[in-house]
Amino acid sequence: MIHDDDFWEAEEARLAGEEDPDGAAIWVNPKTGEIVPPGTKGAMLVEAIFPEQEDRIDSDPDEDWLPDYFTERVAEWAAKEALLIKQHERRLAQLRADRRGFEDYYAARVETIVRRQAEQQKRRSVDYAFGRLGFRKSCAKFEVEDKDQAIEWAKANAPEAVKVETKESLLKSNLPGGASIPGARWVPEHDKFYVDVKAGS
Repeated sequence: MIHDDDFWEAEEARLAGEEDPDGAAIWVNPKTGEIVPPGTKGAMLVEAIFPEQEDRIDSDPDEDWLPDYFTERVAEWAAKEALLIKQHERRLAQLRADRRGFEDYYAARVETIVRRQAEQQKRRSVDYAFGRLGFRKSCAKFEVEDKDQAIEWAKANAPEAVKVETKESLLKSNLPGGASIPGARWVPEHDKFYVDVKAGS
């Protein structure tokens, strides 16, 4: 079966525009299926003819080797797919964490600038080189910080806010606005800062 190091070594070679080290691969345009030169932008590296397959084509009957060979290769592709999904999930989580950290670091300063410029232009938003920054009205609502505490309070004080399915959940819209509720914080109506960028710019 395929291992992380083996797979990502091949991936790094693909991203660097290098051919498969074993010479047993082709590059394919995923949209058209066309075979393209190695390293073509957006192309996928696909395994093609394997050395052991070439050795067996003219020597052994298919039934002696092909079923096992076929299932082995399919299992390897499945392992690659599962590994790629896991790697993607980890990398995506890291990317999102990096973005949150970046936004948290600069957001207050950027928001101050945008608010001043928007007020000067008598607008709710300002257009910049790579996107739009501005403010949208955010309705008053509860943000639940401790679900269990909030549900216990709602059972006694606002039972219509408790929804029972396989487990209890809290219908925040049915809680009495502005009330002091253990485990929940009332957020009054306010202007919510938003970021609208042009992805891929």
